[in-house]
Amino acid sequence: MPLSLRRSIRGVIRMRCLVCLEGPVFDGFFKSHRCCERCGYFFARESGYFLGSAVFGYGATAAVAIGTWFILSIVMGLGWSWMVLAALVSIVAVFP
Repeated sequence: MPLSLRRSIRGVIRMRCLVCLEGPVFDGFFKSHRCCERCGYFFARESGYFLGSAVFGYGATAAVAIGTWFILSIVMGLGWSWMVLAALVSIVAVFP
């Protein structure tokens, strides 16, 4: 294994900066540094990083709501009632 790869793996295991492999990434158990103390590399995520998960969450919520409507309306024969509407609204409010 090349020396640079071995050094990189050791730096990742020790949770050091990915650029200089010396500055710590975390300050405590759940808090990360804003940037590297040694080289100044900025650790924050770029804008739009979580956008894909929002689209996935919307699709998953819609799929669960449609599945619930199918089960309540067609399989159980409730049709469109206030109970079906209340179930759908509660699922859409709680599921995401």
